Amino acid sequence: MTTMAARDAAASMWERTDLTPADVDVAELYDGFSILTMVWLEELGFCGKGEKRQLRRRRLPHRTRR
Repeated sequence: MTTMAARDAAASMWERTDLTPADVDVAELYDGFSILTMVWLEELGFCGKGEKRQLRRRRLPHRTRR
């Protein structure tokens, strides 16, 4: 697997608006598996390719429910 649907969904979303990731102050992402939330951050452009690990190390504000 070299790509995920998140990449295509993100590209489609950004093409439909004048906004960019820099315009977003709050992003509430959810996925049933924690790694997929991190994949979304990368695919939506909130970090560069391969930089999601650094985001996690910076302990992004997050909320999880159990």
